[in-house]
Amino acid sequence: MRVGLAADSHRKIGGFSKGMRQRLGLAAAFLGQPELLVLDEPTDGIDPLGRIEIRDLLAAELRRGCTLFLNSHLLAETERICDRVGVLCAGRILLEGPIDELCRSDNRWRLRFADGTDTDVLRENQFVFSQSKGHLFHGTALQLNQAVDRLRSHSVVLIDLRPDERDLEEVLATAVGAKGITP
Repeated sequence: MRVGLAADSHRKIGGFSKGMRQRLGLAAAFLGQPELLVLDEPTDGIDPLGRIEIRDLLAAELRRGCTLFLNSHLLAETERICDRVGVLCAGRILLEGPIDELCRSDNRWRLRFADGTDTDVLRENQFVFSQSKGHLFHGTALQLNQAVDRLRSHSVVLIDLRPDERDLEEVLATAVGAKGITP
């Protein structure tokens, strides 16, 4: 069985765990290869490895051409499954669009420097250390290039540079705060 319940087919549903019931609901939803799947928290109650399996099943449905309408408070899961989101807050559409566009940041950069880099030189050039993200720089691409050039004049070695994309939680918190909405 696609949802991983074949070994439990002899059991009564009343003895199923929440995760097993979620899998059973997905099995029912997949019947007949629907063109549209409307799912509410499909990975809720599923263990971490099971979440991967469920995401793989949903990805297979998307590749088949199915449209997935997903309701979830698990934003990290949503990011892994969906390519477009709409965020409802207090009965209003707060945000809507492709995830990559909503999470993009045109003026935040994440950098990693060689071990032993002089942190004073980094601070002097507006590179801020974040425990979870490494060094961050806020500014345009031109400002970033100028700051990196200054670092090179101090023999600082840049190991990695990438745009600092926000996750959906940060996007949501920013949007709620900007609109003064109390969820």
